[in-house]
Amino acid sequence: MEPQSQPVPVETTVTNPNPITTQSSDNQAEEKGKAPLLVIIISWLLLLSGVIGLLGVIFTPTLGLVSAYFLMGMFGMLALVPILINILHIVVSFGLRKMKKWALYVVTAGTIISILSSISYFSELSVHIEIGLNIAIMAYFWTIREKFV
Repeated sequence: MEPQSQPVPVETTVTNPNPITTQSSDNQAEEKGKAPLLVIIISWLLLLSGVIGLLGVIFTPTLGLVSAYFLMGMFGMLALVPILINILHIVVSFGLRKMKKWALYVVTAGTIISILSSISYFSELSVHIEIGLNIAIMAYFWTIREKFV
């Protein structure tokens, strides 16, 4: 009588049939909220601009907080506009650093307003450079818009 052979247990492992797509989707999930270096630089420049502008507005004798407090009427209220704009720069710089979609929309709206207000000075070379930089930054932001959360 021949000894019966016992079945040998076979180990089965489940492998991912397409590891490349899983890996890239993991990388996309990791990089979705991570700010690229250029966005970090732009957000720091925006923060610096907002802080320096805010300090300049607060300590300027004609548009400072003291003047806005003592002057009633339209001029006193107009002194608050640059203060609010600089505070907005500071807040948006943190939004850009964290890659928030609302910061992309605010920067886009601000850039459009900046370009439209610069058109009357279009004959000056510095305005051409400013508009060109604004358009280049907006083009960059909108090409990486998928990274904003």
